[in-house]
Amino acid sequence: MKKEVMLPLSKIAVIALFILILIPSLVEAGVCPSSITVTSTSDSGLGSLRDAISTICPGGTINITATGTITLQSALPTISQDLTINGPGASSLMIDGAGSYQVFNIASGTVSISGLTISNGSAEVGGGIYNSGSLTLTNCTISGNSVSAYIGNGGGILNYGGTLTVTNCTIFGNSVSGEYAASGGGIYNYNGTSCR
Repeated sequence: MKKEVMLPLSKIAVIALFILILIPSLVEAGVCPSSITVTSTSDSGLGSLRDAISTICPGGTINITATGTITLQSALPTISQDLTINGPGASSLMIDGAGSYQVFNIASGTVSISGLTISNGSAEVGGGIYNSGSLTLTNCTISGNSVSAYIGNGGGILNYGGTLTVTNCTIFGNSVSGEYAASGGGIYNYNGTSCR
């Protein structure tokens, strides 16, 4: 006859606690999506661009089907990974910085953005976009963005040591102002590679 081995209650509690801690971590690690569809023009929450940028896997694709205007209530999360963002068309979707926030900050990674308008962004540098990664813009409009600082560069886009490729985009009505060496109303390229 086999003798049953009973674990002390304290050991069972420790094992149960370990499982409760470990399983959510494993599940969370496996839910990073490679593709997300943005269906809302809300600044935040499920289906928003902000949520998609925060949760997408490195190398993932964000497809925006929402149309209208996404008005930012704070700066979008900094992009530091490979990412593709496909909009529905520059005439169908605007991301509006509300005159207070930079729209996109690409710190690193290979990033592609297409089919949207970036407008009314504002920052000390790179009002619409700040890029230090490798950024490709296609079929976009960059308009009405601004920088205002002691040294304010790149009203529309500041390419700071990155690689910037712009194809079939319209860049107009962006502005810079500053007490010293304010330059590049549309694009300012600083120690980077810019191709148009």
